[in-house]
Amino acid sequence: MPPQLLHDEASTDIFGYVHVLDVHWPYLPPPAALAAIPTPAVELDLSEAGQKQLRDAVNDGERVLTAAEQDALRALYDACVRGYDSAFAELLAALRERDLLDDALIVVTSDHGEEFGEHGKLGHGHSLSDGLPRIPLIIQTPGSREGSVRRELVSLTDVYPTLLRFVGAPIRSGVSGRDLFGDDRPADVFAELMHGRRYEQAVRTTSWKLAQEFTQLGEPIAAS
Repeated sequence: MPPQLLHDEASTDIFGYVHVLDVHWPYLPPPAALAAIPTPAVELDLSEAGQKQLRDAVNDGERVLTAAEQDALRALYDACVRGYDSAFAELLAALRERDLLDDALIVVTSDHGEEFGEHGKLGHGHSLSDGLPRIPLIIQTPGSREGSVRRELVSLTDVYPTLLRFVGAPIRSGVSGRDLFGDDRPADVFAELMHGRRYEQAVRTTSWKLAQEFTQLGEPIAAS
């Protein structure tokens, strides 16, 4: 379905929030994207039900993925990404047709990554291993023409104050995160996860990471 842009006709301002689950477990890419990134031949049931059974078996410690199976699942995931890229291109084209693209503030990000057996698990939601909280954050600022890559640590909590800056709204005291285009120095990044009866928290700096696991009652399990 082509993207639909909605706005108040009495205002020149437009806000759009697009939340997609195309790049997510179960990995069910559109046929065109799957044809562009062929999946290696493996003896796996890659239907939605088959993927659920496989994920449960791997995450329960009953199954270990082979290298070929990991490659096949990564190929499915990559095809999901390609399918999303095509849909996102349609959105950008719709903005361009309406002469809105050059003046738009566009933020592309995610809430988590995926694992494919690197630490004996499949999917997400089970740990704070680096492949899961490390996500893309792409920002197009109004009128920008050239891109750049910044290497400092950032957090999803930084998105809100950054957006406030660009719309001219004040950033109230007590708001988590920082304006990524402001003068505040990069901060350490904190992450936390509740999984079953286990609570995990981690702090990441540019040079090290501290992770601690607890039970639901707050008793330490392990640190690394």
